[in-house]
Amino acid sequence: MVKRFRIILSPGAATAIPAVALLLTTLAVGSAHAGQADTPPVDRFPPDSLAALISAAEQGDASAQFNLGDMYANGEGVPQNDAEAVRWYRSAAELGLAFAQFSLGITYANGEGVPENDAEAVRWYRAAAEQGLASAQFNLGVMYDNGEGVPENDVLAYAWFNLAAAQGFEPARETKDQLSGRMTREQVARAQELSSIELLRAINEPPMR
Repeated sequence: MVKRFRIILSPGAATAIPAVALLLTTLAVGSAHAGQADTPPVDRFPPDSLAALISAAEQGDASAQFNLGDMYANGEGVPQNDAEAVRWYRSAAELGLAFAQFSLGITYANGEGVPENDAEAVRWYRAAAEQGLASAQFNLGVMYDNGEGVPENDVLAYAWFNLAAAQGFEPARETKDQLSGRMTREQVARAQELSSIELLRAINEPPMR
């Protein structure tokens, strides 16, 4: 199977380039206009207050955990360490922070700090996508388009792209338009009907194991 789209964004780039998934395709990706839901949590701690950030993270502050994960992913203020980045992303993701769920999905998709696992990537993308995160909706659409971690399904791919595009996420709009070129009118109409989080949550099959 030829993979038409491939996510290559590293998790540590998420705050520097919020909501942009780079693609190894002819798709030209410029700066994305991300919705408010795609704005990472703002670090409430001054740059020289690493101890305060760590303390907050250890006490269960999801935003602090996410920011600490990004610091480890980027090697900013701490030694670069993918495994530590994953640890803190996971802590925040399990507390329900959508951007951490998205970043954790990327680590599984790219095998950074954890073994590459498309099914786990799908699991975490979906968790964030169902909270309305446009970047996660887009990446989940990519997984359906490529059949990675889930059975290939153009209708569900289009539906997730459509949701992300509705938030102004330009790569999703461009990819959706490309995808529609190989779909029937009936498939496009069905995908448009399914373009709501509630409907997609109800029909999503579990990731492949």
